[in-house]
Amino acid sequence: MKKVRDTKDTSFQEQEKVSQPITLYETHECENCSYAERLTARVIIFPERLYKYWRDLTKVNPNLELMGLFRFQEEGDKITITEITIPEQEIDAAQCKLLKRDGLWEGHIHSHHGMAAFFSGTDKTDTLPMYRFSVVSNHNGEFLAVEKLQLPCGGEYFKRLLVVIQEEEIFNPEELKSLVKSKVQIKEKERMLRAYHREMAQPSGSITHYPDDFTSL
Repeated sequence: MKKVRDTKDTSFQEQEKVSQPITLYETHECENCSYAERLTARVIIFPERLYKYWRDLTKVNPNLELMGLFRFQEEGDKITITEITIPEQEIDAAQCKLLKRDGLWEGHIHSHHGMAAFFSGTDKTDTLPMYRFSVVSNHNGEFLAVEKLQLPCGGEYFKRLLVVIQEEEIFNPEELKSLVKSKVQIKEKERMLRAYHREMAQPSGSITHYPDDFTSL
């Protein structure tokens, strides 16, 4: 059974905090949108394999930012990251600028290396409006994520999301068992005993000891 563990972002431990918006507009209406506040808070699932892949990429230049684009699958309130790509970009310690994007990518993630996980003023004006989902991470395993929502009034609302890392089984035991059974034939007991005796032959007069469970094969 797959396990899900929370990231280190302690600000998201309470559901009330998860549902709080990131305010990008100064107008009173957007700060207190009753429609958006009624929407259910959703969760981004970061499969462990992809999380470690992203984490290691961000540490290639450990003191610089890095940008990634991701695709995802939606199922109810869960958004599962399925693919991450690193586009052509220009980076420094405080910014990453997209130079070329191939294909349609509705998810954006970037690393703040050793800094806190937050959206800068540039992120709020230039990045968040361009993607459905935006995530920022750091080397401490902290995340901040938002979903862009189109409101009935025509405005946009950025709702915070919880990010969890989903532990994965590298190999499915049942699949391994099925593979072995489909490829091997077990010899008859007597033939196995004789083969074992030949392989484990000892000097004359010695006693051959078999494993306790050998005769049960």
